[in-house]
Amino acid sequence: MSPLKVVALTAPLLLMLGCNKPTPEVTKSSGGGTTATTPAGTDAKAANQALVRFINATPDSKDLSFGDLRAFPGVPARSASAYQLIPSERHDFKLLTTGGASVDPLATNSESPSAGMHYSVLALADNGGKYSLKVLNDDASRPAPGKAKVRVIHAAAGVEKVDAYPVTGKDPLISGISFNSATNYKEVDPATMELDIRVEGSKKNLMNIKEVRLDADKLYTIILFGGNGQPPTAKVIEDQLLPK
Repeated sequence: MSPLKVVALTAPLLLMLGCNKPTPEVTKSSGGGTTATTPAGTDAKAANQALVRFINATPDSKDLSFGDLRAFPGVPARSASAYQLIPSERHDFKLLTTGGASVDPLATNSESPSAGMHYSVLALADNGGKYSLKVLNDDASRPAPGKAKVRVIHAAAGVEKVDAYPVTGKDPLISGISFNSATNYKEVDPATMELDIRVEGSKKNLMNIKEVRLDADKLYTIILFGGNGQPPTAKVIEDQLLPK
């Protein structure tokens, strides 16, 4: 396998609902020991539904509702669900205590997801215990032939801006990503590598991510969790587009 071609990434603001094209392939997603396959974006569009994933970056299990639909019950702390179909309508996303009443949500975000599109809803808790919900537009398009796509979400409260360096490289793969922000997907050469997460512009290591495998024709989201008095951790979510 060829070595990773390092591409410096900067950290734009979290992307809100956007206008990428629905994918004609189904999406196979894995991470944390689970694997799930969800319908093609074109099929979801025909059914007037969107594809949504819930990333719970809070320290406890949470539910996520969309309007009156409790689409994501009991998602464990610092984990991500599979994509689910939800109606392409305007409603409040509501963050709830697992099993709790929906009349007093911890946080809300009113959105109108586009039919056939992929989204990630990110639940955050800052060091003061304040909750928030962010909606990311997931560019689920296939990478160029022979390439992988990778992005990073910084959801570790209280952790400074970070850079991510391949252990064997001199240049950062990721540069200057702050809490409550995410990079766009970037195309890179396939590789299996080890990443050091450092305080921006320094050699101070906050954590090490071993065996980050980036295969051709797949999409990867590296999520930095932690904060609130707990050390940072990371989870890698892998998505692959497959023919119907």
